Amino acid sequence: MLFLGPSVLKTVWILLGFFLAPLAQAALPFAIATVEYREVDQTYAAEALVEAVKQSTVAAQISGRIVEVNFDVGETVKKGQVLVRIDESEVRQAVAGSEAVVAQARANFQNARQHYERTKQLLV
Repeated sequence: MLFLGPSVLKTVWILLGFFLAPLAQAALPFAIATVEYREVDQTYAAEALVEAVKQSTVAAQISGRIVEVNFDVGETVKKGQVLVRIDESEVRQAVAGSEAVVAQARANFQNARQHYERTKQLLV
């Protein structure tokens, strides 16, 4: 009985593969490629629609120009954090105008009261 060591068998398989590979390639109905070592990306590109689990609608109680935005889209915010700052100058002007109207109304009321008191005294 003939005993061949593992290294001899390995050499025989390599030689058989070398000589028989062209014959095997010609008989296959599909393309083949040589095995080679290379790095491949382990990523997968896909298209999808992503929707938030929780959404919030943010609205200002007053109108005005935004002068500061403290967060970007998608950032996490906590309760009480300031999201944007609105220019106060327009609001202050509106408040000052309203206060002037109220002061004018009070002055008109005071004048009307004094006129009423004088008229009342004339009739008594």
